[in-house]
Amino acid sequence: MVELYGGSYQGLINLFPETDTSDKLKLIDQYLKLLPRISLNEILEQTVVSKDEYIFVITLKLEDGTLFHTREFDTITEKFTYTVKRVDGKLKMMELPPYQA
Repeated sequence: MVELYGGSYQGLINLFPETDTSDKLKLIDQYLKLLPRISLNEILEQTVVSKDEYIFVITLKLEDGTLFHTREFDTITEKFTYTVKRVDGKLKMMELPPYQA
């Protein structure tokens, strides 16, 4: 995941303040342990912003095949937007997988 992620680590640093801020692998590993096992279900939309930036709207599924969703107050979503940018010649996701407690 560290190879694919190109976004900010600040949220992970805030979530795991006891972890060395330079240990990206450990920060990602701790975060992934909080998540349910999810995988790509469907790409709903793809937008080319530029030759170095793309936006995808996707749905995710749980291991049992049901759609993964998150809830924030009264809003439930099953659609997630990811930005993919070329960073140092490699495509990187700018957002982490969604977390739902």
